[in-house]
Amino acid sequence: MLGLYVHIPFCSAICNYCNFNRGLFDAALKVRYVDALIKDIERTGGAGEAGAGADTIFFGGGTPSLLEPDEIARIITACRARFAVTADAEITLEANPETVTEPRLAAYRLAGVNRVSYGVQSFRESELRRLSRLHTADRARTAIAEARAAGFDNLSLDLMMWLPEQQLAEWLESVDAAIAVGPEHISLYLLEVYPNAPLKDDMARANWSQAPDDDAAAMYLTAMDRLEAAGYEQYEISNVARAGWRFAPQSEILDRRRLAWIRVWRSLDSGWCPVEERGGHRRVRSPPRGKRNAGHG
Repeated sequence: MLGLYVHIPFCSAICNYCNFNRGLFDAALKVRYVDALIKDIERTGGAGEAGAGADTIFFGGGTPSLLEPDEIARIITACRARFAVTADAEITLEANPETVTEPRLAAYRLAGVNRVSYGVQSFRESELRRLSRLHTADRARTAIAEARAAGFDNLSLDLMMWLPEQQLAEWLESVDAAIAVGPEHISLYLLEVYPNAPLKDDMARANWSQAPDDDAAAMYLTAMDRLEAAGYEQYEISNVARAGWRFAPQSEILDRRRLAWIRVWRSLDSGWCPVEERGGHRRVRSPPRGKRNAGHG
């Protein structure tokens, strides 16, 4: 079975630490991107791959929740037309807390999404501001409640540790807050400060630093102990889940199925380039003549 990854590169703002393939939201470009994306899905794969089974679709970004529910529905329909997507396929939408409402989330469910993955990163206001996030901790909690009210029984949260000036006790505040809201999955990531990230300059100007490596290890290990005590099972280096929910995050899908994701990064004026990964092999399809690959993937 295949796992399908669909990249949506638009963001309302660019976080100061982010090094992903993304750009600022442009409504007109978004319409063109969705149309091109669907065309690319329709021609993805070779003669023997049309109709191949798929049991997961993951919308990553960027901020996929900037797409309208009907646009997500069109992309899911294209995936189902091109591949034999199982009736019970897990279909995940990454979302930022400030981009959703209960009606919008309900519309995503009607479109076929059955799992939401929130980029919360921290439940501490000072850390969210330091990461240039647009949401607050209260908005994150509200977004989780809205997803439950909209009918989602499968939620995931991303948290980041080893933030500038972050200490172990402060990190554990976010871990405890995540446990308190009760998602099915939690992913924990160490912050990597890229040389070209604006956060690196912010840290230099403010004289911020990251804790020593031993403290970062303590953050990770203590969080895993606390999550285990709360009923979460670690099944991959960065991921924990409640019993019965372990096969969802991207890395687990890739490890579990040992097959390739299809990364549909369509070449447009911005230069995003389509990539396919199958059986551990990556192939970059050449962009149209006159276009350049501006992506980092």
